[in-house]
Amino acid sequence: MVTLPIALALLITVWALIKKWGLKAGHAVAATLLGFLLRDTQLAAPLDRLMSTITQAVGHWQP
Repeated sequence: MVTLPIALALLITVWALIKKWGLKAGHAVAATLLGFLLRDTQLAAPLDRLMSTITQAVGHWQP
């Protein structure tokens, strides 16, 4: 299940990659499709844990 903080983090990341570092929209679409394909594999659970850990770590950063 994709939560709102994870979706926002990914949206901000993709926006930054497109605007600041020149990621092409086609590459972003390919990465999104790969994500949909990976959700039905054995890698789904470890990737979910990784994303949750990263999101929690970012949430604990102090400016």
